[in-house]
Amino acid sequence: MTRKKRNFRFSAVTLALALMAAAGFGLAGIHRARAAEAAAGEVVKYQCPMHPQVVMDKPGKCPLCGMTLRKILVPAGQGSPARAGAAKAPAGPAGKVVVGYRDPMDPRIVSKTFKKDSMGMPYIPIYASGAGQGESAGPAVSGLAGFSLDERQQQLIGVRWGRAGVKELEKTVRMGARVGRGGRILGELLEIDAGTLKPGFQAEVKGPWGAPVEARVTSVGHSLDGITRAFGVVLAPKTRPAWMEPGVFCEADAQVPLGRRLVVPQDAVLDTGERQVVFVVQGKGYFQPRQVRTGVSGDNDVEILSGVKAGEDVVTSANFLIDSESQFQEALQRF
Repeated sequence: MTRKKRNFRFSAVTLALALMAAAGFGLAGIHRARAAEAAAGEVVKYQCPMHPQVVMDKPGKCPLCGMTLRKILVPAGQGSPARAGAAKAPAGPAGKVVVGYRDPMDPRIVSKTFKKDSMGMPYIPIYASGAGQGESAGPAVSGLAGFSLDERQQQLIGVRWGRAGVKELEKTVRMGARVGRGGRILGELLEIDAGTLKPGFQAEVKGPWGAPVEARVTSVGHSLDGITRAFGVVLAPKTRPAWMEPGVFCEADAQVPLGRRLVVPQDAVLDTGERQVVFVVQGKGYFQPRQVRTGVSGDNDVEILSGVKAGEDVVTSANFLIDSESQFQEALQRF
């Protein structure tokens, strides 16, 4: 064997021994790390950030979405963080009483005990709403319950309210019209608005251009046109602008006074078709549902016949969110 061959064989053996030693040190390091983790009571797992229920022992890709699994630590002897938190509910804010838990994806699903859904997402705590803490107890409304919202929650969903009060109620009756002979305005009062107009009511006529023209109702017909389903109305304008020539089409808006009535803003009333409901603000963030009876409607307000008193504040915005929370609180009380 030549010197060159002996040197090559010696180098190969030396390299192999070095690699074996390095592998031994690496395995020893891994074993030491795992032993340290076990001693600390935690082990390394790999979890999908989008599907928390996917937990594996080795790094790789999520079989559901293909995302790279991220490294996590879980208590030793426990397979997944979803099972890890199933027995212990998260701590809530100081002074808050937890009355149940709701599904994070479907608020209609509630539970008396803390748990997680099929995807490993924790149920959301439901805190006592303060139902029954209102200043005055009103008649119960089937399917709804009173509840409280703090200032931050009210600002988040945009809660606004207006005050019930007695005021002059007005309604605008809009009519299609055209200019007749002698500068008269010939309007058509729809059948649905029959009985609302009387001679002497003030109106406003809008033409193809220019500013509106003030006018006055001079007569209201009593015969219903079988084709247009409307009553004839004659109006007298105070001025005659250039566009007011016979045959020109225009629009007439008449103001109908409805008298002094107890009213609330129209946006305050939730009409289901079977009943009308408002939410009364009773201080300290407490909202009480009230069933009301409504009368005539004006342009912006509606008459209240029963259910609300003058001076009470009623919710005028975010009503549907308030209504949903009220339904949920009522269901929770029954649960």
